Amino acid sequence: MKKFSTFMALAVGMFVTPSIAAEKITPSHVYQLVDYTYAELASFHGADFSSPPDVEITLSPRKPRHVLQKAQEAYIKVQKLRRLNGLSENPVKSIPVRAVVPADVRESVQRIADDLVELREIYGVEAPAQVELPQGKKPTDVYRHLVRVSTSLDHLGLPAVVPNDVYRVAQTIVLDLEKIMQHQGNTDSIPLIKVSGKKPPQVYDETYVLLQKLADLTKKDGYQIPGGVVLPPKPTGKIKPLHVMNGLGDAMAEIGAIKYKIGMNTPTKFAPPPGGKTPSDVFAVVKRAQAMVDALSAENSAL
Repeated sequence: MKKFSTFMALAVGMFVTPSIAAEKITPSHVYQLVDYTYAELASFHGADFSSPPDVEITLSPRKPRHVLQKAQEAYIKVQKLRRLNGLSENPVKSIPVRAVVPADVRESVQRIADDLVELREIYGVEAPAQVELPQGKKPTDVYRHLVRVSTSLDHLGLPAVVPNDVYRVAQTIVLDLEKIMQHQGNTDSIPLIKVSGKKPPQVYDETYVLLQKLADLTKKDGYQIPGGVVLPPKPTGKIKPLHVMNGLGDAMAEIGAIKYKIGMNTPTKFAPPPGGKTPSDVFAVVKRAQAMVDALSAENSAL
């Protein structure tokens, strides 16, 4: 295929839409950009003589905060793809503390699209055709399409999700919960337990318990977030680290909404990438997160 310079790729590669005020951006506008990104990845697969599998997932209704978290997950994968192809990795942007709106999600997806542009020269492809604006899309539709983007990235040679990846998300949750406890004046010391022999299904079960505890917390005065915590359907078949990371991603989104509700303004900053972690290490961190949520619930009940 015809190759062209990185400069030209950058010059012609931007997704072109009319200027839209942030408050007028809808899930349909976000879906349009996700669809363009998916087409970009499809061209990479075409050059690589590969194809991602069809993805059909059952979802509970998603809010913009969940969609933003899924976009962050895809962005991290894009950085891995860049590294795999000899390009620099860009830092993951901290998640702001505010009520997430479609404009926030679109900004995050735009960063994904921008960081794929330099890969065109490597794959020997040109920019995809522009995508028409669909109608009537909901956050759940955008989330589902981002799952397709994430899966497409996986099948461009990225290594499978491993406990190190999951541990990073779990530790990010703990760091946020520590900030919440400090903000609420809770000085309880929550130790990290030592466990061994745990497998991904057991870690997933505890992740689901964490979501249930967050759901209970957000029913209490002062912690009620828009729509509450919607528990995801449990996956069927073999549980993998990816399933655990998806559940923890939902927990991160809910915790971000809690931070905004209680008046915090400290952004969520991802924990540094760890090394040498096992499912047991993730299990221990998730259990610590549960205990921290319990401490916040107990304090609220005592008021």
